[in-house]
Amino acid sequence: MNLDPLSASLNWILGRNYYFAHKYDSAYEQLKKTLTLFPDYWYTIETFVYVLLQRKNYSEAIEWCKKDPANDYMGLILSYAYAVSGDPIKAKKQLEKTLKEFPQPDFPMLARVCVSLKEYDQALTLLDKAYALRQIDMYLINADPAFDPIRSDSRFKALMRKMNFE
Repeated sequence: MNLDPLSASLNWILGRNYYFAHKYDSAYEQLKKTLTLFPDYWYTIETFVYVLLQRKNYSEAIEWCKKDPANDYMGLILSYAYAVSGDPIKAKKQLEKTLKEFPQPDFPMLARVCVSLKEYDQALTLLDKAYALRQIDMYLINADPAFDPIRSDSRFKALMRKMNFE
């Protein structure tokens, strides 16, 4: 950051790392700053939504998701936001819509939605598929707070061992 303080990716990564460290206030401040500098930087928007959800700013998170609903990731994130905010009916409706429009989703993203809907077996099955397909986002699940509810599950622990994340 000292060498390149105006780097969109470095600013986002710092905010993302605060999120993964469960430092949601620091993540919020960093990502808000990053959005001021780079308002359309997709990765910052995605992570900012997750931070808003952790801070229980549900309506603001949902509004951010609705800015780009035609994006398959944002459709899954909107479904996740509805579920986390306590509206499983809207979450499932959004998930169904997204899967109809984008039938081959990113499995870790879809697993995040399943965890939020308390469909833990389905989430673990999706993570196993993602591992088998070597989907790139798998490296994040060890730190992502969205997966905290299944960390103690034996299947999740086995997956972490296979990925050398013990």
